[in-house]
Amino acid sequence: MMELWNPGAILPGVVGAISMLLAFFALQVLPVNSVGLLLLLLGIILLLLEVKVTSYGALTIGGVVALTFGSIFLFESRQTFYRVSWS
Repeated sequence: MMELWNPGAILPGVVGAISMLLAFFALQVLPVNSVGLLLLLLGIILLLLEVKVTSYGALTIGGVVALTFGSIFLFESRQTFYRVSWS
């Protein structure tokens, strides 16, 4: 809502998009793999938008955060050797 009320403010839209995808994961509306893929896609879109939109780094930080969360949520496995390594 803040992005619609203040169209020039970039940060509320970025935080809202990431928070909405994380809420879909937390409320078990979407499976873990789908949320991870959508977060990766959102991160790429935010990084590409940084080239065209002057956001003073808000889109870049949001893109890096979305890519980080997306890469963590992409794989879900009970075995430790099938998970993504933190290092």
